[in-house]
Amino acid sequence: MAGLGALLKLTRSSGIERVREALPQLPAKLILGALKDKKRGDLILSTLEVLGESGSLEARDYTLAITACGADSFWQEACHILSMEPKLQNVIMYNATISACGKEGRWQEALALFSAMPRAIRPDTRIYSSIISACAKEGHWQQALKLFWAMPEATVQHNVFAFSAAISACEKGAMWQEALRLFQAMPSSSVQPNVYSFNSSISACEKGLQWQQALSLFWSMFEAKVLPDKVSHSASISALNKGGQWRLALDLFREIRKNSRPDKFIYSATISACRGGQWQQALGLLQEMIHSKVQANVISFSAAISACDKGEQWHQALDLFSTMLRLQVHPDKISFSASISACAKGGQWQQACALLRMMSQAKAQANVFSFSAAISACDKAGKWQHALSLWRAMKQLQVPSDVVSYSAAINACGTGAQWQLALELFRVMSQQLQPNVFSYNAAVSACEKAGHWEQALALFAAMLKSEVYPDTVVFSAAISACEKRGQWMQALNLFRSMPSAEVLPNVFTYNACISACEKGGQWQQALDLFGSMPAAIRDDITFGAAISACGKEGRWQHALSLLWAMPEATVQHSVISFSTAISACEKGGRWQDALCLFWAMPTFTLQPNIYSYNATISACEKGFQWQQAAPIFRAMVQAKINPDSSSHSAVITAHARGEQWQTALGLFRAMPQSEIYPDKICYSAGISACAKGIQWQQAVELFAEMPQLEVLADRVVYSATITACEWAHQWQAALCLFWAMSRATVQPDQICLSAAMNACERGGRWQQALALYRAL
Repeated sequence: MAGLGALLKLTRSSGIERVREALPQLPAKLILGALKDKKRGDLILSTLEVLGESGSLEARDYTLAITACGADSFWQEACHILSMEPKLQNVIMYNATISACGKEGRWQEALALFSAMPRAIRPDTRIYSSIISACAKEGHWQQALKLFWAMPEATVQHNVFAFSAAISACEKGAMWQEALRLFQAMPSSSVQPNVYSFNSSISACEKGLQWQQALSLFWSMFEAKVLPDKVSHSASISALNKGGQWRLALDLFREIRKNSRPDKFIYSATISACRGGQWQQALGLLQEMIHSKVQANVISFSAAISACDKGEQWHQALDLFSTMLRLQVHPDKISFSASISACAKGGQWQQACALLRMMSQAKAQANVFSFSAAISACDKAGKWQHALSLWRAMKQLQVPSDVVSYSAAINACGTGAQWQLALELFRVMSQQLQPNVFSYNAAVSACEKAGHWEQALALFAAMLKSEVYPDTVVFSAAISACEKRGQWMQALNLFRSMPSAEVLPNVFTYNACISACEKGGQWQQALDLFGSMPAAIRDDITFGAAISACGKEGRWQHALSLLWAMPEATVQHSVISFSTAISACEKGGRWQDALCLFWAMPTFTLQPNIYSYNATISACEKGFQWQQAAPIFRAMVQAKINPDSSSHSAVITAHARGEQWQTALGLFRAMPQSEIYPDKICYSAGISACAKGIQWQQAVELFAEMPQLEVLADRVVYSATITACEWAHQWQAALCLFWAMSRATVQPDQICLSAAMNACERGGRWQQALALYRAL
């Protein structure tokens, strides 16, 4: 405006004299109105003081000055102006001042002004609406409602603005029931709701997770002939989002799009509704948003990345993150955390760690969610050292830990077989936070993987005591811990307690319990569990464990019956099931059946593994079929499966029993060439081969080698060596070995005694034989 140039160049600190010099000869109304339009609230007070020197200012000028200050956030100046001319004060000036305070969140000052109003000035609806709005803005819904219900006592009628302000107060105070009561009370006060009343009510329902109420209010706007605006749309869609109603949210979005152009808030709310895993819909909306030239913001990108994360689409999540950077949309903690979580689910631990490092460069301080996701990514990839390193970095940066981050770190310890560290972390967490079912699961699983069943059960008991209800995963881990240590009764007790805990066993629970019974030699219990298991969830591991349970107790018929029942149960034969069935035949002395199963494996497109070979060779050995054992051993080497000590001991014994002692010894001597060093079972087999060939010196030489390789001789080894000496009529060596047993604290059995006594008798030393008998 002409003439105001000099004034507008001044600043708040220019001083009253300079304001006086620069002030043009214009009416106060024009000068104050211009300052208000230019948002120069900093000059209002000094300008008003100069204008007041002439004594010609009216109440409306003071009101205009207060309004100008309020519009430019100068609430203190507004209060000062109100106090300048008490005689001119009126309800409009008070309303303007209270509004100025309310806009800046100064609800207490607004309330003080309201309380200090002169009796001559009667508050009207506008005053009440302003003071209620001031309280509402800061979430003081009780004070707002108190003022609202005081209006009739002050003979001030409720109007749509007072109702809207009171509903807004309840909405900000998360009191959706109160908000709805107020909304429903409007017709009885002859007040028709407007768009603000509807919007505040819908938002209240949205915050209270009442999507049905929110949607009902939205559709009732049309009946009330109130046209929804963008706030109505975004609040309704957001309510559907929070209620998990993504299909309804998309339907509503499509309805909105028919009649108006959605803005970034509506798009963001709709994309957020799809973040439960509807990644295709989320991506489609985001692409449409960008093509429609609606500025995509960090909220819309973060929601779309979250949708890809939940849908396990890590490629898409990272592409979106790259698009964000290209469009110069600065990622926040949520977008970073969702991207890291997506990498974790995709096994991309390096990408997850890179994103975590990027957060500090992007000035998005890493929080507990981003760290937890990165720790989980490393853990899932088996990089437990990296996971624990991130955990330590988190502590150094003083990022507060939560149950999720502790659980991820404990799980990483379990992956790395650091069960003591896992328990220590669990102990520290328990002192600060209440562990949840995931924390207990991680700790129990750490003990299970390390085979510490006692600690696993102690944690399980502590879980029940703390009233954290176990789920199927915790039960399975605890049962598996017992299974690994052969504690079949403990495993069975845990399994039987599941119905009282209202937890249904799954395939892992059944498999662990059947396997525990198998290891405990409880084949009938194993078959009972197998029979009680829903047929639909049985897998090859289930059949393998049941077959093995039968096999261990010589129930080869049951084992074969289970094997051939697999196709009927639509469970594909596996190497495990065949191997355990071969082992069952081996233990039942059924070498022909074992061979038939072994040679049948390729017809089921199964390649035998080391266990299949070992069980078959052992079956031939027990059946005195060295001719069959030898080619299987050779086939094993040709198949590039490295024989282990069990393979060697079985094939050596097979040859020894077949009077092929030279070949047996050759196989024994060739073991180091394959970097397989004999154990006591192999030594026993080699010494037995020497015995068969009446090679007692070689037998004794093999026996003498054992201490050098730190292999302790047991009763079987001593028995084989004494027998070798007995058959060679070497009574002195036999007797020496027998007495060496006592010095080595190995208790002789009847076989050892008989062999030593027979050696003495063959050497004509009946006195020594009698002495042996009397000594024992």
